[in-house]
Amino acid sequence: MALIYGSVARHQNHASSNVELMVVGEAPVTEILAVMTPIQGRLGREINPIVYPLAEFQSKLEAKSHFLESVLRQKKLLILEDENELSELDS
Repeated sequence: MALIYGSVARHQNHASSNVELMVVGEAPVTEILAVMTPIQGRLGREINPIVYPLAEFQSKLEAKSHFLESVLRQKKLLILEDENELSELDS
């Protein structure tokens, strides 16, 4: 699963806003960063990825992580997967 959150997802961004990206899965951060570099150049914006392996994401949800609960409550743009699958992870 991958989603964009923050000012870009809320449509409150400006030209210098960073893109906040959350990825849940087993992809190594180095691979994600390698993919993001050319995209950042095309967008002219920095992309800030946060990567959680699925088990860690679920553990943080169970522990009521303030950060994750905040991200999941706010408007977000789902890039991979759908809202139903995201809801299943949060149950």
